[in-house]
Amino acid sequence: MSPTPKAPLDARARWMRIDGDRRLALATLLSTPEGAALPAEPAFAFGFVPEEARAGVSATWLGAAPFVVRPLRPAIALAGLGVPAGLASALPRVPLTSPLGGRARPGVRAITSHDPRMTRLWERFSVDVGVAVERSAAFLGARAFEGSGPPRRVLVLEDGERYAIRAMCMFTEEPAALTPGGAEVGIVHELLHDRSVTGMRAASHLLGLAVHEMARAGADAAVALSFAHSGSFPMFVRHGFLPSAALARAAAIGASPLAFGVAPEDPELAPIVVRPENWHLSWLDVEDALAG
Repeated sequence: MSPTPKAPLDARARWMRIDGDRRLALATLLSTPEGAALPAEPAFAFGFVPEEARAGVSATWLGAAPFVVRPLRPAIALAGLGVPAGLASALPRVPLTSPLGGRARPGVRAITSHDPRMTRLWERFSVDVGVAVERSAAFLGARAFEGSGPPRRVLVLEDGERYAIRAMCMFTEEPAALTPGGAEVGIVHELLHDRSVTGMRAASHLLGLAVHEMARAGADAAVALSFAHSGSFPMFVRHGFLPSAALARAAAIGASPLAFGVAPEDPELAPIVVRPENWHLSWLDVEDALAG
């Protein structure tokens, strides 16, 4: 007899870094598709749920999705300050970026296919990360080059002598509305760097290039997802990304606010995964929820 074929592993299974260990978890708090195989002994489930729907989901809630927004046109900036949308939208659509920026320095280049060096960059970035989806080269390559939707750009800054990657920025410069009739936004999917001063400066430079590319492409705002304790957060702040609910509403990120929750399965890991300060999140973690 031929062996019974195994059911495919649920597409939302993720390899996780958990306090230095490696475990499988499910990147959803909702039911899994019929016929999909669950990971053996999943450590936990996690995900984003519309605020109004979380009462029906069994999870520990760690707060609202930590969106950060950089206004690129006056209308978004003023709407974030409470100016009525009609008045704000009547302003000229001049970009809120310096005309002198956007020039790449030596060592910057675009990555257009799978690059195994990304795994090493993630290992260097995540030295103090308690909980996160593993940003391996395979994971990042699949998200950047194999998915549907607008093409994603990946810029890296290399060490000129060793060709090691100091920093990486994955973004979508082609603006699009995340909700019907909403603002046109560019998305920063991931920003990684090694934990040296050189690496942080490299990440800031790449993020600045991404912001200028988005502005030139006509985006009203640039959006990302980052906790304030994350290693990449200072770079977002330096480039004008703000964790403002008013700006997130002005940029129309999603049809309704999203809550981030965790449902632990392993009681030994529960104290780690239910603490938001242990998590690294980026747009790569929330994009499936926004896609519906």
